[in-house]
Amino acid sequence: MNLDSIFLEPAQQELLVALVEADKRLPADDRREFLYAPTFGRSAVDHPGLPEGERSVFHGDLEALRLQNLIYFRSETVFGIAPAGSAYYNRLQSVKQVQSMTRDQVFVSYSHANKDWLQRFQTMLKPLVRGKRIELWDDTKIKPGAKWKEEIQKALASAKVAVLLVSPEFLASDFIAEHELPPLLKAAEQQGLTILWVYISPCFYDHTEITNYQAAHEIAHPLDSLSPHEQNRVLLQVCREIEAAANP
Repeated sequence: MNLDSIFLEPAQQELLVALVEADKRLPADDRREFLYAPTFGRSAVDHPGLPEGERSVFHGDLEALRLQNLIYFRSETVFGIAPAGSAYYNRLQSVKQVQSMTRDQVFVSYSHANKDWLQRFQTMLKPLVRGKRIELWDDTKIKPGAKWKEEIQKALASAKVAVLLVSPEFLASDFIAEHELPPLLKAAEQQGLTILWVYISPCFYDHTEITNYQAAHEIAHPLDSLSPHEQNRVLLQVCREIEAAANP
């Protein structure tokens, strides 16, 4: 590790830039001020003297990052971002997910009173999840002890498709109305998120903004009015719609 300047391969360039960009989004008390020093910023993030797509970084800067437990070396020029499992690593990963512009998840919004319907969708979608055709998220993914509001916000920011299980209980939920639907509807208008809603039980959906979006199935008969066989047929139809929306 005696090089004065290290040329970074593309993957390492992206990793280092991602570190700086993600750190910027941490709360002020969690940020590493060193990352914003002029010399570090010029060498690692915006080096005007290098051809487009190329970056180098001073060895001293990398060594400083290592001493601050922000990176670890695999070789002289290959490093990773923070030791996995460290508090900083976990915070960084969390912020990177929130701020990512890539929407690749299927977010299921539902009332806990309708958890049985969520489970039926989970069961029907399991082959697509196992085959990595979709990445499904609902609040059962939140681990004990996690900050559940932050976890939901991260999932909302990563949603490519939103599946709404609409029922009287769904429409009665203040949390859904105030914290889930607004960002989903805004993303549908501005960022191309696809909204698919499912008519679980008769309710005043037509008095909400949901009525502006096409249901994922024929709503003349809510799901809970159908026979078990017909329910499974519609569930499969909706899940095919979800797969198609997640993989355009």
